[in-house]
Amino acid sequence: MEYKKIQIKKRAEILNEIYIKNKISRIDIARNLGITPATTTEITRMLLDEGVIEEIDEKEANGNPGRNKVLLDVKGGHCLYLGAEISYGELTMVIADNMGQVYAKERAKIDYGALSEDEIVAEIKDKIEGFRKGYEIEAVGFALPGQFSEKNDHIITELDYFSGINLAKIKADFDLPLHFLNNA
Repeated sequence: MEYKKIQIKKRAEILNEIYIKNKISRIDIARNLGITPATTTEITRMLLDEGVIEEIDEKEANGNPGRNKVLLDVKGGHCLYLGAEISYGELTMVIADNMGQVYAKERAKIDYGALSEDEIVAEIKDKIEGFRKGYEIEAVGFALPGQFSEKNDHIITELDYFSGINLAKIKADFDLPLHFLNNA
């Protein structure tokens, strides 16, 4: 599915509206976002074709004449993400879908203080690669025990064993988008 530049922005707005409202009609999306019903229909059709959203018939009669609204909702299980928390002595991992449904979770022991920088990176990569087998992961998010320095791809912390983790090497070793955030 190929989106035009303006459609990419509208797609994000529409998808966000569906996530927030949790079951909403096309006309309500158009009204809430101030876009035309035609644009809403075109983009939601593309989202339906991609399997990102699904139609849900409104079961209850709404008291208004005419047919019931067809509601749209985000389809769970569409995308899977891996979250990894680097913390003292362990790496905690979880696989969840776009709706937050957890598919797997695991804690792995890692003695960061006893390993070299390269060994730490290899250990994190091995643990994550083993954990994600059998799952089609879209991206990995890391919760870090300190601030993430984008300038030098390291964790800024007073704890020596974490400041030695070279996040640039982790980025280079993965074939997925990676996101790093402070776990505060």
